[in-house]
Amino acid sequence: DKIGTPERPLSDMGQLSYSSYWKDTILALLRDDLAMSTIKDISQKTAIEEADVKITLDSLKLLSYYKGRYSVNRVNSKVIEEYFAKKLLSKRRSTLAVVFKAVHLDWQPPE
Repeated sequence: DKIGTPERPLSDMGQLSYSSYWKDTILALLRDDLAMSTIKDISQKTAIEEADVKITLDSLKLLSYYKGRYSVNRVNSKVIEEYFAKKLLSKRRSTLAVVFKAVHLDWQPPE
């Protein structure tokens, strides 16, 4: 995959959309691949630009800096669990169906 980033500057809506996508993609990778520990590894695996990975991890408090190198802070792995728990709850709420029974609907077009 080719690593890339959106054209800058991003609009407010573009920033919100991309940030959401980056967060979802990166957290899913970290949840599923425990060996993932560097920004470069995450960038190569997700095709998200390293700068965008760094900003996303930093915003989630999952970024550590030690001896001149950045790495994923696994101490805060609760962030990953909470994110997916909230996402699952939100998905369940949004899929609650409202059922209409045609026999109970009484509608007449306006004259």
